Amino acid sequence: MKTDIQHLEDATSIVKRAERERRTLTDAERRLAEFALKQVEAIRDRKAVTRQIEDMNGSLNKAAVGFGANSPQGGGSGIGFDRDDLESFKEAALRGRSADMSSKATLLLAGHSGASIPDYQPGVVSFSREQFRVRSLFPIIPTEHPTVHYQVLSTGAAQAAAVAEGAAKPEATVVLTQSVAPVRKLAVFLPISDEAVLDGAAFFQDILNDLTADLVRSENAQILSGSGTAPNIEGLTVVAGTQTQARGTDSNMDAILKGQTKLRTGPFLEPTDVILHPNNFETVRLAKGSDGTYILGNPLSQDRPSLGGARLHITTDMTAGTGLVMNSGEAARVYLRSDVRVEIATEHGEFFRSNLRAIVAEERLTLAVRRPSAIVKVTGLN
Repeated sequence: MKTDIQHLEDATSIVKRAERERRTLTDAERRLAEFALKQVEAIRDRKAVTRQIEDMNGSLNKAAVGFGANSPQGGGSGIGFDRDDLESFKEAALRGRSADMSSKATLLLAGHSGASIPDYQPGVVSFSREQFRVRSLFPIIPTEHPTVHYQVLSTGAAQAAAVAEGAAKPEATVVLTQSVAPVRKLAVFLPISDEAVLDGAAFFQDILNDLTADLVRSENAQILSGSGTAPNIEGLTVVAGTQTQARGTDSNMDAILKGQTKLRTGPFLEPTDVILHPNNFETVRLAKGSDGTYILGNPLSQDRPSLGGARLHITTDMTAGTGLVMNSGEAARVYLRSDVRVEIATEHGEFFRSNLRAIVAEERLTLAVRRPSAIVKVTGLN
């Protein structure tokens, strides 16, 4: 005959199998699980009765508990039953009958761990991550090489002029510069046991998803502010040749608009994107006119406003106090050597011997800022 623990393991096994296969229980599985749980309840009820009888036998034999008025020792309310009550309850329990007894004590569930079954919910609550991916703003081009070389016309002709009949035409001067963007690797490693992989299917998938999300976090930081020193990517806020607009005494909105003007008058481009930290966006969104009304409309509206016709992107990966105004299509390209991939292996140190696995998530890419003047860094935001 199975014990209550074995019946509980049967029910748990049925539920876990369905979780591993990422499906709901079938009718047959549900009936089997319910039957097993009922057996657990019945067995535990019998155990509880047996323990109560043993306790009462000890109490009756030792007469150590006060039984009210009928107690041989007199006085003391004790558990609220007299000797006749206990004898009646014992006799009923032994014969499998019910006994009508009015307890003078309050019955509490606390301390009786076997009297209820916990509700175990499947899955894992994921770790909170940024949803915005910076690279999505730029054209993404595959490459099969470790470095990307591209030519930039850094100085264009500026000699064209009116020419008199028979006069010599002015000679143009242009400067062509070759730029190089090395492909960089972003990666993360996690050791994990065989048991976690095989016995916790839902948990394991959540771990893989989180490693991928962590890689995207690193990718955002590199594209925005990577130092350019190997093995780092040269980020948008670091690359040489970008324009700068200091806020000074201006409002955030004024500074951003002035940055957009620099795009229109320098490289002659329309701004397509603005990237801000949430703290700086809050200042922009709550800005009011002299009449006390919100300049960008109701701040509780779910509609995200554009700034000067440019799309607005909010991310904590952007350094607070600094914003970017740019024409993304002209500013840069993302060259992708290998997209995010996750690999699992046991070939790492003593891992095979210890039933451990190494999970590695990685990608290889680079950012080629082809036109730095198409980026305006707005500083001093509040």
